[in-house]
Amino acid sequence: MASWLTDEGYQAALFEQNGKVAGYALFRRETEHVYLRQFFVCRDVRRIGLGRQAIEWLSQNVWSDAPRVRVDVLINNQSGIAFWRAAGFCDYCLTLELQQAK
Repeated sequence: MASWLTDEGYQAALFEQNGKVAGYALFRRETEHVYLRQFFVCRDVRRIGLGRQAIEWLSQNVWSDAPRVRVDVLINNQSGIAFWRAAGFCDYCLTLELQQAK
Protein backbone atom coordinates (compact mmCIF):
# COMPACT_ATOMS: atom_id res chain seq x y z
CA MET A 1 0.00 0.00 0.00
CA ALA A 2 2.90 2.37 0.68
CA SER A 3 3.88 2.42 -3.00
CA TRP A 4 0.31 3.20 -4.03
CA LEU A 5 0.36 6.20 -1.69
CA THR A 6 3.82 7.48 -2.60
CA ASP A 7 4.26 6.45 -6.24
CA GLU A 8 0.81 6.07 -7.76
CA GLY A 9 -1.12 9.06 -6.45
CA TYR A 10 -3.54 7.27 -4.17
CA GLN A 11 -4.93 8.82 -1.01
CA ALA A 12 -6.12 7.01 2.09
CA ALA A 13 -8.87 7.86 4.54
CA LEU A 14 -9.20 6.10 7.88
CA PHE A 15 -12.48 5.97 9.74
CA GLU A 16 -13.05 5.27 13.40
CA GLN A 17 -15.61 3.75 15.71
CA ASN A 18 -15.38 4.62 19.41
CA GLY A 19 -11.89 6.08 19.01
CA LYS A 20 -10.44 3.02 17.25
CA VAL A 21 -9.61 2.62 13.57
CA ALA A 22 -12.48 0.66 12.07
CA GLY A 23 -11.59 0.73 8.39
CA TYR A 24 -10.13 2.61 5.48
CA ALA A 25 -10.62 3.73 1.91
CA LEU A 26 -7.83 3.89 -0.67
CA PHE A 27 -8.68 6.01 -3.70
CA ARG A 28 -7.22 8.03 -6.55
CA ARG A 29 -8.61 10.91 -8.55
CA GLU A 30 -8.77 10.16 -12.26
CA THR A 31 -9.68 12.63 -15.03
CA GLU A 32 -13.39 11.81 -15.03
CA HIS A 33 -13.94 10.01 -11.74
CA VAL A 34 -12.56 8.91 -8.40
CA TYR A 35 -11.38 5.31 -8.45
CA LEU A 36 -11.96 3.58 -5.12
CA ARG A 37 -9.33 0.84 -5.15
CA GLN A 38 -9.89 -0.59 -1.67
CA PHE A 39 -12.55 -0.19 0.97
CA PHE A 40 -12.28 -2.14 4.20
CA VAL A 41 -14.34 -2.33 7.38
CA CYS A 42 -13.03 -4.39 10.32
CA ARG A 43 -15.05 -7.55 10.83
CA ASP A 44 -16.09 -6.72 14.40
CA VAL A 45 -17.85 -3.51 13.29
CA ARG A 46 -19.50 -4.71 10.11
CA ARG A 47 -23.26 -4.70 9.55
CA ILE A 48 -23.92 -1.70 11.82
CA GLY A 49 -23.97 0.97 9.09
CA LEU A 50 -20.39 2.19 9.52
CA GLY A 51 -19.38 1.41 5.93
CA ARG A 52 -22.36 3.25 4.51
CA GLN A 53 -21.68 6.20 6.82
CA ALA A 54 -18.04 6.28 5.67
CA ILE A 55 -19.08 6.31 1.99
CA GLU A 56 -21.59 9.09 2.68
CA TRP A 57 -18.96 11.15 4.52
CA LEU A 58 -16.38 10.64 1.76
CA SER A 59 -18.97 11.57 -0.89
CA GLN A 60 -19.92 14.77 0.89
CA ASN A 61 -16.51 15.86 2.21
CA VAL A 62 -13.75 14.38 0.04
CA TRP A 63 -15.31 13.49 -3.31
CA SER A 64 -17.94 16.23 -3.52
CA ASP A 65 -16.31 17.77 -6.62
CA ALA A 66 -16.03 14.43 -8.47
CA PRO A 67 -18.72 13.68 -11.06
CA ARG A 68 -18.63 9.96 -10.19
CA VAL A 69 -16.92 7.34 -8.04
CA ARG A 70 -16.05 3.89 -9.37
CA VAL A 71 -15.27 0.68 -7.53
CA ASP A 72 -14.54 -2.83 -8.82
CA VAL A 73 -16.33 -5.76 -7.19
CA LEU A 74 -15.70 -9.40 -8.00
CA ILE A 75 -18.76 -10.94 -9.63
CA ASN A 76 -18.99 -13.76 -7.05
CA ASN A 77 -18.86 -11.33 -4.10
CA GLN A 78 -22.63 -11.12 -3.66
CA SER A 79 -22.48 -9.45 -0.24
CA GLY A 80 -20.09 -6.84 -1.60
CA ILE A 81 -22.34 -6.16 -4.59
CA ALA A 82 -25.33 -5.82 -2.25
CA PHE A 83 -23.39 -3.37 -0.05
CA TRP A 84 -22.35 -1.15 -2.95
CA ARG A 85 -25.84 -1.11 -4.42
CA ALA A 86 -27.30 -0.23 -0.99
CA ALA A 87 -24.75 2.60 -0.76
CA GLY A 88 -26.12 4.05 -4.01
CA PHE A 89 -23.75 2.59 -6.61
CA CYS A 90 -25.21 1.14 -9.80
CA ASP A 91 -23.91 -1.29 -12.39
CA TYR A 92 -21.56 0.33 -14.89
CA CYS A 93 -19.72 -2.41 -16.78
CA LEU A 94 -18.82 -6.06 -16.70
CA THR A 95 -15.21 -7.00 -17.40
CA LEU A 96 -14.64 -10.48 -18.80
CA GLU A 97 -11.40 -12.40 -19.04
CA LEU A 98 -10.16 -15.49 -20.83
CA GLN A 99 -7.62 -17.49 -18.86
CA GLN A 100 -5.13 -19.11 -21.19
CA ALA A 101 -3.84 -22.60 -20.50
CA LYS A 102 -0.15 -22.69 -19.74
